[in-house]
Amino acid sequence: AFRELADGEARAASLEQHLTDLESRIEELLATVEQRDNVTSKPQGRSSEQSGEASIEGSQDHSNQPR
Repeated sequence: AFRELADGEARAASLEQHLTDLESRIEELLATVEQRDNVTSKPQGRSSEQSGEASIEGSQDHSNQPR
């Protein structure tokens, strides 16, 4: 029973470390995106282009679904 408990604690510690690493990576990615948004000279133009692409992709995804 103690061995199972120790194994569980080791797994929990490993998962916690992995989640901490993921959180750090997500924060780095968010900071990068925020920097790009701040550097962009025409954010309105880019966002309209991106929303247009998303609309096209979204319509393609729905066309494959049976009605």
